[in-house]
Amino acid sequence: MAEERLAALAGHAPRPAAALLRRLTLLGYLSLFPLLTLRYCWLAPPPQMSPWLPFALTLVPLLLPLRGLLAGHRYTYKWAGFIALIYFAYGVDSLFIQGWSQILGTLEVLASLLWFSGGVFYVRRTRD
Repeated sequence: MAEERLAALAGHAPRPAAALLRRLTLLGYLSLFPLLTLRYCWLAPPPQMSPWLPFALTLVPLLLPLRGLLAGHRYTYKWAGFIALIYFAYGVDSLFIQGWSQILGTLEVLASLLWFSGGVFYVRRTRD
């Protein structure tokens, strides 16, 4: 019992709170993929253009931190928060549109807040 505590203090054992924060961050991050797909491909496609161009333009920044977030790299969690704020602003903008865009905007705001706040607290929790 005492050996487990010493190992945890030395950083050799996984911290349960950090693992939970990492999962919450990934939940918020990965939930943006289906939300963007729903928005641009089925529920609220842009009326005057093909939905694939705006879908691709919003998907590319989302793919940038994918590898580092899945691997649990602290540095990626630090800079990925800036990308989360882009999707937060886009979701807030969508709140002022009627219909499915408003509902999807609310969900995007919640997902991006979960991604951002989970990432910030994960980085703080795993700090040496």
